[in-house]
Amino acid sequence: MEGNLKKGLMVVFSANIVNLVFNLLTNFLLPKYLSVDSYSAIKTFQLYTTYIGIFGLGAADGMYLRYGGEQLNRVDESVLETGIFSFRILMILESIILIPFSFVLRDKIIIAFTLTILSTNMSSYFKNLYQAVGEFDRYGRILNITTIATFAVNMVLLFVLGTDEYFLYLVGYVIVDAVIWFILEYNFHSLMKGGVYSGHTSFSVKLIVEDIKSGFLLMVGNFSNILLSSMDRWFVKVMMDTAQFAYYSFTVSLEGFLNVAISPITTTLYNYFCSHKEYDDVVRIRKSVLIFGTVIVAAAFPAKFIIQVWLQNYTGAVNVLFILFSTQMIYAVIKGVYVNLYKAVKKQNLYFLRLVSILIIGAVINFVFVNIYFVKEAFAYGTLVSAVIWLLFSIHDFREYVFSFREGACLVLEIFLFNAFGMYFNAILGLVLYVICTISLLLILMREEKMQLLNAVKKVLKFR
Repeated sequence: MEGNLKKGLMVVFSANIVNLVFNLLTNFLLPKYLSVDSYSAIKTFQLYTTYIGIFGLGAADGMYLRYGGEQLNRVDESVLETGIFSFRILMILESIILIPFSFVLRDKIIIAFTLTILSTNMSSYFKNLYQAVGEFDRYGRILNITTIATFAVNMVLLFVLGTDEYFLYLVGYVIVDAVIWFILEYNFHSLMKGGVYSGHTSFSVKLIVEDIKSGFLLMVGNFSNILLSSMDRWFVKVMMDTAQFAYYSFTVSLEGFLNVAISPITTTLYNYFCSHKEYDDVVRIRKSVLIFGTVIVAAAFPAKFIIQVWLQNYTGAVNVLFILFSTQMIYAVIKGVYVNLYKAVKKQNLYFLRLVSILIIGAVINFVFVNIYFVKEAFAYGTLVSAVIWLLFSIHDFREYVFSFREGACLVLEIFLFNAFGMYFNAILGLVLYVICTISLLLILMREEKMQLLNAVKKVLKFR
């Protein structure tokens, strides 16, 4: 199991390096060459698609819980295939209902959104399956194919056709999602033929209902999680103009780069925690994730430099960038460790209640902050405070894994120093000062854990 975790971390991390390269290019080129209105429309579509999983009604999440910690060659092939077929039929029926309705509304963004519900949810189903059973090679390939294909569409439209028409970009994304779904279906069919494919194509009401019942609260919890993470963008979109939404969404795109480093942790630890819940294992991993989070956010400084040199129109977003990046220090611990623990110990009911509470608290905080100080930074600070409260809830729910004073002090000091150096110093000097202070703090507060993390990285690289 330790070997599988190391391999999984390395495979997903390698896949995310590819994602990083293409996403960096995409997220700097689009705002550079597209009009603010077109860029804002594309980001609105992408905001909508973050909620697309709710149309699965929790069936994919139920499957995810059922196969967590299993191996693909040991599962009941007829049940697996029946589940996939049944979910596919459910998505087709929903699309038949929603697509005509979207054309009645005559909103191009909503039309593109409904057209991608089927393919996106089917792709997510396969990703959940491969993540649950530890098939990280296949999971990584899905990430790479999606990113590279989307990048190709953007570059053709941007530089070959030279178009600023946002709807053409949305059509391109819909086509990419459909093609990727077909590829996944074909590959899964070939995989089953190689060993356990049974040709089972019956729709099972019983199985789909069981998956929905077991996964519904987890799905709603994940939806609440996404809604919490995107709440600030909704406030900006509703309360401020199109340009402010474009600037804020741009910083969120940059924030997404951190997922390249963090998602290997969030992706692989669920499978690991299903079999390893011992105190020493969980606390060791949590401390390592905390340290990793404080280091990886330093990417904000090069991003600031690029913005100031190459994207001067977006310099007003720099402060938001640092606030949101500092929030990711907290999210790394929450999503990497605690969210996976909620799932591994089957506490999805508590996970759901916590997220609903945080969602309500987050909405109140954002509303209060923006009424005190009507600038886009207020929403970013609201997100940061909401993340702190969520972490405190998680610590309370898993008191058996004691969160030490040194961990808390390290996290608080790192967030303060990161924002201070990012907002009040130039990019290069700020980076140097942050690196020096971070190394000093880790040596003082987390020396033992720092060495454990370095040794673990060495073992992973050696294993690879």
